[in-house]
Amino acid sequence: MNERGLDRDGTIAREGSLDRVPATLVPLVDAARAHITDTFDDTRLHSAYLYGSIPRGTATPGVSDLDLQIVLHDETDALQDLFGPDTVAIVALITCRDGLRARLREAGLTGIPLAMQGTAMIAAYLTAERELECLSGDADIDTLAPTLVGAGHLLFADRTSAPPQIAAVRKMVTTLMAGALRPPQS
Repeated sequence: MNERGLDRDGTIAREGSLDRVPATLVPLVDAARAHITDTFDDTRLHSAYLYGSIPRGTATPGVSDLDLQIVLHDETDALQDLFGPDTVAIVALITCRDGLRARLREAGLTGIPLAMQGTAMIAAYLTAERELECLSGDADIDTLAPTLVGAGHLLFADRTSAPPQIAAVRKMVTTLMAGALRPPQS
């Protein structure tokens, strides 16, 4: 483990084990795990890490604190998942074929189906974020979701070069989401 708490491969280093949690603190760890999984669904929760004296087995009940690190997926991850090479190719196919778009409309599908489904997915994610009070209560989900998908599509649709770097996607997401974030509590 290095000084930043990371293993050689860049993942968070384990400094203990659930087997070493003192018996008196097992209910606390179990309650924390239940609360985390109840609060964040599988699409939002990436991982949760218990660290410090409790998993090392050196905690003192009533004195030691519970150290948790929760890692969540974000809008950047969702957009990268949405705009894989297959999606970009299908969107290009649909947008350049008038007959195919007409048949999709006849089948009751409006817009570009994958983009519409992606927008619905992002909107559901942003709605959950607003309910968790990570976004401001007046965040305009109906505008944010299609804006994120549209801007994401523009980043990923350039088929003459490699997909955009994660930093470019994160910058776009951060810029678009800036006004919707809940101000820090003081």
